[in-house]
Amino acid sequence: MGIRFRVYNDDYKEAACRAYVTQIMTLDDSKLILSDTQPLQAADLGDGDKFQPVLVGGKRSIGRSFDILSVSPNYQYMTVASYPHFEDLYPHTLFPKGTYEFDISVTGTNCVASPEKLKIEYHGGTDIYVTER
Repeated sequence: MGIRFRVYNDDYKEAACRAYVTQIMTLDDSKLILSDTQPLQAADLGDGDKFQPVLVGGKRSIGRSFDILSVSPNYQYMTVASYPHFEDLYPHTLFPKGTYEFDISVTGTNCVASPEKLKIEYHGGTDIYVTER
């Protein structure tokens, strides 16, 4: 179980993109958890390298998905779907129940994107709500 977002390409040329989380804050107490650039893994690549740029087709393509968060097997917390294992680098970022703000950026060749802010409310288990800010 996790949260993904989809990247679309409005141009007719193919784009090679990577996605990153650049900042994470708790909105419950306005605490900055992360102010660093961490790559997010591309979804649905099988055994391929999920952290290399992925091709996003032109205007009529269905886009590509990237994973933001995954929920722990015991449904106690969420963690960022990043490399290397995010929780090893930032052990304090096993997210318990709470409300968080994630800044997400996408960059790459023929890829122009504006950063997005996502509000993520985690109520435990699989009870997660996501809205743009």
